[in-house]
Amino acid sequence: MSPLNPYPETRIGWDTEVERDGAWLIRTDEVWDTEEDRPGPLWWSNITGWGSKAGATPFSKTETERLRLPVGGRWVRE
Repeated sequence: MSPLNPYPETRIGWDTEVERDGAWLIRTDEVWDTEEDRPGPLWWSNITGWGSKAGATPFSKTETERLRLPVGGRWVRE
């Protein structure tokens, strides 16, 4: 299992496409709103929602063309 793709059974060919074309992430320009007030943008995770870049879910180029973005999100190439 690739660390970038936690669900290999649902994304046939995903690893090959990401390796060839690079990963895409979903980002918002909103800033952290926590007690720690960590500055910076928020990144989308399919598991936890908006959070840190370290936990962001990578997507393939094909997915960027067919998936809807969460409100306030935009695609960025990694």
